[in-house]
Amino acid sequence: MSKVVPRIPCVKSAEGFWAFSKAGRSLAELHLNYETVAMYPATVIPESPSSTSLLSEQNFNSCN
Repeated sequence: MSKVVPRIPCVKSAEGFWAFSKAGRSLAELHLNYETVAMYPATVIPESPSSTSLLSEQNFNSCN
C-alpha cells in the first residue's frame, strides 16, 4: 500500500472549505480512534452457518 498526499478539493467559498475541513476531521477521528467506539450489538442466529464453522481446523488445514 502506498501513501499519497491527500487531494485538496477546490472550493469556491469559505463555507465550502470549512465543510470539507470538518468532514475530513470527522473521518480522521473515525480512522484513528475506531478502537475506542462501543461494540455494535450483534445477535447470533443458531440456524445460520456461523463464521466459526468456516474457520474450523479442518477447513483451515485444507488451505495450506
